Amino acid sequence: MFFEPGSNRPNNFFYLYLAFCLFGTYLIANREKASTEINYQDFVNLYLVKNNVSIITLSENKDNSAFKFKATITTNDGAKYHIVLPQVENFLFRLDQT
Repeated sequence: MFFEPGSNRPNNFFYLYLAFCLFGTYLIANREKASTEINYQDFVNLYLVKNNVSIITLSENKDNSAFKFKATITTNDGAKYHIVLPQVENFLFRLDQT
C-alpha cells in the first residue's frame, strides 16, 4: 500500500499520509487552551485589585447567542479566564471606575 510493487521505495501516497499525520500532530500540539468563565466581581476581586492581569482582549462572538462579546483575561502567570458581555461599553465604563 505504501510501497511501489517490486521495490522498497515508498510511493506518493506514503508521503501524503506522512504529511497529513505531521500536520495533525502540529494542530493538536498548538491548539489554544480553553479559558474558564468568571463573573465581573470575581475578576475585580481576584485579579484586577491584586494587579494580576497581563492583558484583556475583547472579541465578538459570531454565533447567535444573546451575548455578543467576550472579554478574555490573561493573568501574569499565563492562566486565561473570560467574561461574557452583553455590551462592551458597559464593561469598559465599569473597568474605568475601578
